[in-house]
Amino acid sequence: MIVRAVTGDAFEVETMGLSFAEVPHKYRRNWRKVPFEDGVRWVSRLQSRLGGWDAKNPKTKLIKAVFNHVAGRLGKAKHDLRVLNCVGTCLDCRGYDCIFVCNGVTVTVDLTISGSKPTNADVLLTRRHFLNNEHYRVADEIARRLLA
Repeated sequence: MIVRAVTGDAFEVETMGLSFAEVPHKYRRNWRKVPFEDGVRWVSRLQSRLGGWDAKNPKTKLIKAVFNHVAGRLGKAKHDLRVLNCVGTCLDCRGYDCIFVCNGVTVTVDLTISGSKPTNADVLLTRRHFLNNEHYRVADEIARRLLA
């Protein structure tokens, strides 16, 4: 499946589905000192409260393409796969735009247009990956890390 990517800010909006629900400003705290696991639980609860984002069935074309490819590589474990949208949350302050979670294993992902910025995330997913139909290689890396 070839996914046609969009440019600029529209790339990130489409990729992460920010149009689903705007994260209220009161949740945009810098929680760098909060343990990572607590941040993941908090983001998961926040998304279920805000609605609009389904961690087991993302709605936007680009992230859905990556999610479905990862799920296809996980075998039976795919039933436990979730993707959390971290944009605008405490985990975004750490440089994570989304997190794939499966059977207690997490893989952090940083989305970027250019790919030239330093990242704390496990995996970098860029606009170029989608334009060159290389996002499947990134999805393979995410699946590999989830199965490790």
